[in-house]
Amino acid sequence: MPTTASTALLPALAAWARDTALTTSLTDDAGQRPVLLLVTADETLAAETATGESLPAGLASSVGADIRVHPVAPATAVGLGADEVEALLSDGVEVTDHAVDSGVPLILLSGSGNPVSSVSVASVTATVCRKEPVAVVRHEIGADVAVWRDAVETVRDAMFAARGYRNGPWDAGSVREILRILGTPDLAVMVGVLTQAAARRTPVVLDGADTLAAALLADAMSPGATRWWLVPHRPASPTVGFAVDRLRLSPVIDRDLGLDSGAGLATLPMVRVAVSCF
Repeated sequence: MPTTASTALLPALAAWARDTALTTSLTDDAGQRPVLLLVTADETLAAETATGESLPAGLASSVGADIRVHPVAPATAVGLGADEVEALLSDGVEVTDHAVDSGVPLILLSGSGNPVSSVSVASVTATVCRKEPVAVVRHEIGADVAVWRDAVETVRDAMFAARGYRNGPWDAGSVREILRILGTPDLAVMVGVLTQAAARRTPVVLDGADTLAAALLADAMSPGATRWWLVPHRPASPTVGFAVDRLRLSPVIDRDLGLDSGAGLATLPMVRVAVSCF
């Protein structure tokens, strides 16, 4: 949902639903349901979600959404081979085409963070948004300062490798190089999902900091894609504020909902209410 200065929340959500041709789908009980697409390297979360035992699976069931798990290989370090980047982007495109071709009206894109993915998300966001490492690494009150300092140094070193892209240009070639230097499998797949969803004119709810980092890159590959995206909340990660500002998107709820995965599901009923009322 684009940033607006004065529009009330429910009318703004209804307008976004109309602009993305989502209104009829959300009010048609006989139609295909929205899908939470969970892109994860967490084998435990993937297994629990597939069997309906995870929190996202339970939440999806309660709000009338389906859930699909897309497992990816776990990353041991940031960076991918050039061939890997192409294969993973294509993987995201294929997943999206399958969803759209089966009639899915809305994709709720979600990931699951791990230490390596967190470094990738922070490094990509800081590079694209031109921020310093200290600004994108969260330091909680009472946490060990040495641990935070090590995390900042890790992000700094990763960003140094991509320093040539800090000032753009922002195009498909640059995105591929940034993924090659700073990417992880889950991030690359999500970029593919977002670019193809925009090409297929399918709205997407961006679930967390990792999906927003992917959105920064997808926006560079597919200018104008932001009209199809909705940010459900403002997760605690310091990267989120920089990403939504650059993308000019306004979170539906300007607070952290406290959900690691599936936050978009919590706002789905609100979108349905908005469509019904306006």
